[in-house]
Amino acid sequence: MNQKEIAHLKKLGKTNDEIYELAICSYSMFGQAFFGFKTSKTEKQKMNRLWSRILNNKSQTGEPDAKISPKGIGNNNMELNDWKIIASYTRAEAVADGVQVLINPRLAKETGIIFPVFITRTVYDKYVPVPEKMEDQSEEGRLWDILHMFSLEARGCKGNELKFQFWSLLPDKGDWNRYEKVCDGNRLVREVTLRAVIGPLDLDDPSPAITIMFPDED
Repeated sequence: MNQKEIAHLKKLGKTNDEIYELAICSYSMFGQAFFGFKTSKTEKQKMNRLWSRILNNKSQTGEPDAKISPKGIGNNNMELNDWKIIASYTRAEAVADGVQVLINPRLAKETGIIFPVFITRTVYDKYVPVPEKMEDQSEEGRLWDILHMFSLEARGCKGNELKFQFWSLLPDKGDWNRYEKVCDGNRLVREVTLRAVIGPLDLDDPSPAITIMFPDED
């Protein structure tokens, strides 16, 4: 997060603590989402430098974040600070609309995850419900498989986005997608690739949260 971004957030009324938490999300390591994570000396120094930048940025008004002039001269400037948000879609609305599913914190904690976890409805509906003639499985067990494989990949990730694979038992009924492939020649077992992102919980809450989705979903 640079000084301009910090200044812009301050002009929006964000406190230093809120800006810091939002910045942590922006380049947080996935490893920080787990119990027992120890921040390295390098990461501590990075966070200290970030906090120093926030405290030293006194801007409450100041210059616009950007000015755009097609020819570089004249008065045809377009100030980004004057732009108005005409529509937004919060995570709370996405959950209420059924677009995302909030995972039971107890189950997430069983795999060591301490941040809230959300899964998109498209992923949840395909891989979590127990298919017909596979009643020896359970929804909680299928969901645990996704969280567990995510956690194994995420613990070694030094970014805020990753892809991971897990195996899902599904009937072979022609509903394959491009993120699935046959496992060991068994068409009842699919190796599925999903994408996970760590970022703010919502537009008005910068605390960290994890979203699991298909790679082409936002």
